[in-house]
Amino acid sequence: MYKKDPSLSPFHPTQTRLVQIPYAGTFEVPRCIVRVQSKTQASGWQVRHKGKSKFFKDTRGGDLTLGIGEALELAKEHLRTIWTPGKPAQPDFEQATPTKPKEIPDPFSRARSRVVYPLGEVNIPRYVVRVHHRDQERGGWQVRFDKPFTYFKDRADIPLSEAVQESFEQAKKYLRETWRPVLVDVNTTYIGKDETDTPGVCLTEKPATKRKRRSWGILVKHPGSKRTKYFHIGSEKTYTPERHKEAVRLAIEQRKEWLKEYTPQYR
Repeated sequence: MYKKDPSLSPFHPTQTRLVQIPYAGTFEVPRCIVRVQSKTQASGWQVRHKGKSKFFKDTRGGDLTLGIGEALELAKEHLRTIWTPGKPAQPDFEQATPTKPKEIPDPFSRARSRVVYPLGEVNIPRYVVRVHHRDQERGGWQVRFDKPFTYFKDRADIPLSEAVQESFEQAKKYLRETWRPVLVDVNTTYIGKDETDTPGVCLTEKPATKRKRRSWGILVKHPGSKRTKYFHIGSEKTYTPERHKEAVRLAIEQRKEWLKEYTPQYR
């Protein structure tokens, strides 16, 4: 199979292919011309160029090969009159080097500073989240590192501040005992508090594959479920700083909207 190059003429030797048609023979067909074969409707050749197409039906007659050949010549003549060069072909991404897996850092080195009632501002390690129910006075801490998630509930027989602190220490101790280095295949970099001041919003990078270019997007995580929403930024060909900023803005708005629905103190 030839490699398409819009900057070259469709009649260039590297842009033609041989098409074999049963009971008719083999025909040399340029790029932008395709064979349309149907049992119930007319068959022929279709010229497709820059979003426009035109169909040339096989001429009726005794010789099948001659009828198909005449329609092909008409299609070629039409293509010569309408063809205009396009942009050069993009680099071959089949040779792109796949992204190597990376190790997730220690969750205590990625702690985030948050205000938790009634403790005030505390440093919360990664994988540890505060769970608070709307209809209950006390909640707890949940460690979301490995399934099943482990929940540490606030005690009801001691003051609220002491109960929250105690369950928090239990969650951190459990995370230290169970955490292990993990390798991930997709590069995921959190934007950080200094840039967005919004947790649950991260920049994701998808490495290039044989069929797709490398691309970036913003991923938003729901505060109370596994629900997520992805805002695409662009690929290596379409990425711009303006699209990046717009995706971050939409992601932050979505995160704040979810917080208002799920968490009472954000209302």
